[in-house]
This record gives sequence, C-alpha cells and structure tokens, in this order.
Amino acid sequence: MPRDDASQKITARQVLSHSTGLPNWRRPGRDLKSHFAPGERFSYSGEGYVYLSKVIEKITGEGLEQYMKSAVFAPLDMKDSSLIWQDAFESRMASGHDGIGTPFPIMKGRDPNAAASLLTTAGDFGRFIAAAVGGRCSQRGRDTALSDAQRCGSAPQRRSRPGEGPPAVWC
Repeated sequence: MPRDDASQKITARQVLSHSTGLPNWRRPGRDLKSHFAPGERFSYSGEGYVYLSKVIEKITGEGLEQYMKSAVFAPLDMKDSSLIWQDAFESRMASGHDGIGTPFPIMKGRDPNAAASLLTTAGDFGRFIAAAVGGRCSQRGRDTALSDAQRCGSAPQRRSRPGEGPPAVWC
C-alpha cells in the first residue's frame, strides 16, 4: 500500500466505486501511490480491488478464494464460479479471438486476483445479480450487496459471530 496520507483514508466503499485515487495497475517495480484524494472522482482501479482483497484476508484470516467460496459462492449456489482455474472449466471455457479469428490462449491462473481472475458462468452471474437486487446476498437474507457495500465504511468486517455461519457477502 502507498505510504501517503491519502491512502490511509481509502474505504471499502471507495474501492467498490473506483474512487480510491489508486491507478488501475502500476508499472512493475514502481511504488503504489495515490493520484488524487480518495472519493474525489471516479477512476477505474484494479489495484484498489487487490488492496481490498488483502484487507479481507487479514480481517477474516482466510485466503481470498476460500472466503469467496464460503461467503458468496456457496450461499448463492454458484457452483461454477472461482477466482482460480478449475480443470472442470476446460470443456466449457469460451475464448476471445483476434481480428482474423485466431483464439487467444485461455489463462489458467492459480492465484486469485480480486480485480481480474473471476471465472463464472452466465447462470452463476445471474444468481449473483438476482441476489443483489432481491436482497439475499447476506447469509440471513437481510441485506443487498449494494447496501452492504455502502455501509462498509473504512474496511470490510466479518459481521457474523463464531457458529452463526459465514459473514455477509461484502462486509
């Protein structure tokens, strides 16, 4: 994370709304630094999502893939979604093509990346959107993902207590 005053004020809501001030991606070997004050304006930031995933991992004590499975994918019955490559995806994977029709190679990432590695199906994505709009993203069905994200404030928090099931989807 950048070592500047602006970065200390970044909230989960700003990450989710791409208003952190962080770049989309920094150049290899360069320090991460804010380009404007958090909340000041929109600027797409993959770096922000990676930062938020590290915060989630620290707070929950789980790796990102495991957290997403327990907090999002399993409660919403998203059996065909993952942040890392699954061999079961091979036969169903679509690939982009270049201008003359040559398929691009399929990326088979083994490291989860909150900004870039989600693999899902139209059905699973539809379940997520329906849950977000219909208000059943949290385990108990009380909150929508959008209102959860707006309430997060400075960092995602594990809202459930031990034995109460997985935490709400976003914070």
